[in-house]
Amino acid sequence: MQFNGPEGQEDMPYLLTPGPLTTSRGVKLAMLADWGSRDVEFRKVVLDIRRELLRIAGCDDTYECVIMQGSGTFAIEAALGSLAPQRRKKTLVVANGAYGERAANILEKLGRPHERVSKTDTTQIQPQHFTRVLDADASLTHVKC
Repeated sequence: MQFNGPEGQEDMPYLLTPGPLTTSRGVKLAMLADWGSRDVEFRKVVLDIRRELLRIAGCDDTYECVIMQGSGTFAIEAALGSLAPQRRKKTLVVANGAYGERAANILEKLGRPHERVSKTDTTQIQPQHFTRVLDADASLTHVKC
């Protein structure tokens, strides 16, 4: 599905989230097409994206897709706050870098039970390690990698 830019900038694709400051020149050029959330064109693009995501997921019209704008940490917090068990069950957090450590810290602040497997961002975690950890604790029902 291709969405062209606004009048006078038709050769620029829609770009709803520009990314970091170190982004490429092509992305920076696409950022020149400014779309506001009240623009009819913007709302149509978002609606089409939401519908396509539901189609890809194989969902019927009893489901809805809500696109959340924000940082990676914001998205992780939203997912963990919505999906991580609140009691009796735990989330296994694979912390092999900044986002994994941040996820464990978010669960801590949310008061959600979890177990952390910490490795460095250059250390590969072997699948057998997960098997041992999961087998040792039946209360681990969710995994955040």
